[in-house]
Amino acid sequence: LPTLAAELGLRGQPSATADAMVARMTALLGDCNLAAAPGDEGIVALAAMVGALTLARAVSDGAASDGILAAVRAALQPAPHED
Repeated sequence: LPTLAAELGLRGQPSATADAMVARMTALLGDCNLAAAPGDEGIVALAAMVGALTLARAVSDGAASDGILAAVRAALQPAPHED
């Protein structure tokens, strides 16, 4: 999936096959509990953002693409700053 998604994004050729793969993997991973270890929050956030962009560019369904970006944006909220 990573190679396919990156290649489709680079070519600007979204694919219904990518749509199906993303939907299947999303269903399989739907019960995951995501929690970064202390100190790993930054790399987890970066990986999520890069992955979201890669997947959003690979799928052919515009609503799915927007949904991928919106879901990751909503999940990555800045930590409150202590003054």
